[in-house]
Amino acid sequence: MMPQSALYRALVDGMSRHPHAEVHHLDQVVSFGALLTDSDRKRRDFRRVVEPQSRVLVTLRNHPGYISTLLALLADGHFPILADPALGGGEIRRLIDACGIRHHVTATPTSDSLAIDDVSGIAPTGFDGVAPELASDSVLGRLTSGSTRLPACIEFSADAVISAATTWTAGSGLTDADRTLLAAGFANGLAFNTTLIPSLLTGADMVLMAGLPRGGTVLRETRRLRPTVLTAFPALYDALAQFDIGSIDAEAAAAMRGLRLRLSSAAPMNPDSARALAEMSGHVNDYYGIAETGPVTFNPGSTYGSQGRPLAGVTIDFDDQTAAHPGRMRVRTPSMGTRYLNYPGEFEKRVSASGAYLTSDRGEFVDGELRLHGRVEELLNVGGNKFTPESVAAPIMDFGGVIDCRVVQFAGTGDRKLLGAVVQSETGCDEHALRGHLRNHLAAFKVPELIVTVDRLPTGQTGKVPSAAVEELLQNALMSRSDGRE
Repeated sequence: MMPQSALYRALVDGMSRHPHAEVHHLDQVVSFGALLTDSDRKRRDFRRVVEPQSRVLVTLRNHPGYISTLLALLADGHFPILADPALGGGEIRRLIDACGIRHHVTATPTSDSLAIDDVSGIAPTGFDGVAPELASDSVLGRLTSGSTRLPACIEFSADAVISAATTWTAGSGLTDADRTLLAAGFANGLAFNTTLIPSLLTGADMVLMAGLPRGGTVLRETRRLRPTVLTAFPALYDALAQFDIGSIDAEAAAAMRGLRLRLSSAAPMNPDSARALAEMSGHVNDYYGIAETGPVTFNPGSTYGSQGRPLAGVTIDFDDQTAAHPGRMRVRTPSMGTRYLNYPGEFEKRVSASGAYLTSDRGEFVDGELRLHGRVEELLNVGGNKFTPESVAAPIMDFGGVIDCRVVQFAGTGDRKLLGAVVQSETGCDEHALRGHLRNHLAAFKVPELIVTVDRLPTGQTGKVPSAAVEELLQNALMSRSDGRE
């Protein structure tokens, strides 16, 4: 077996110093000490079925057992790859083949799965090819879909993971007196960098929300368990903002006011929601991080619309910045990833000689605080899940009879943007069959809500397909269907 990584040793040390810290999930309460014991049991189980130094995909929802599974994999030098459990079967298969993944920890059992706790099992993937080589200091992988069709697996060293956690802990003041109510998946950077690893290192309690995050659930759990930190995406804060303050019982209202941090990320807050939350509980605190670099800035809530100031050890500069044109950001942090496992050379192309990563965000400093001004490469955003249009277009193009397609978000009948696809097919396209195909290959949130088939995509004078024309086609189709017309 490989020597235990510095990450594993740091996590065990932190948890051993705080054995009575707690992880809550529904009615279950598990101490850090019990999780360490459970990880030892799982480690023995894994040795029966997992080859040494294996790459193991983990697609689980938040649960105390997630933590003991992660520890058990790290303990024996395996390389866990943490991924969104909503990934489609086709995406998972392509990741397995591209990354050389030999085992999969999932909540969906198969005939050859070994049960490892009450919610998950581990099974071989069937991969028997030549796996791409890992960097010598890589201990863990996390996914991004920011610049590639298939999610890229970012390799992280132990130092990078620990630096992300300690940088955040220092910037946010997280201690063993804190308790975080978490409404984001562990595989997501918001949860991983601000809650999972920092809490295990510092001894802060965690409350893991179950099921779809809802405003009423937040109020009940806050009232019941009195967290000091709420970590969630803007959509959940929007839901909370819909509650009339006068309708919230006094104990829940007091608990909401008792939160010292309300962390949000992934998208700008709706101004009305921000004002309502400020009145209900306090200012929403923006966390800005990048999958490849980890935590970048933190806004303690003093300035609306700002991403805050850079965290310790973070430097930001801008390419092509003018007085009228915010520049493209270059970011350097102590928690940088190493490379993309399944896209050799692509990560390195974005890193300068000084070690700064060229992001897809444009921004500027105003009074020392970062303000973002859109992206160089536009991403789609459904409920805080970010992905490229190409990641949806690729399986559409694989469907029989499809010549071309465009995938966009467009304004629906309300405030919410809808995900739509315009598909070019000379022979017509069976929408029901296409949806079934996409559900087999994509996460549910990536399946377009509206699909329109045309003989030919609209083009402009340059021969390119204008996004505005695609959006107009989708909006007209939506109106026709709403009116009952075909």
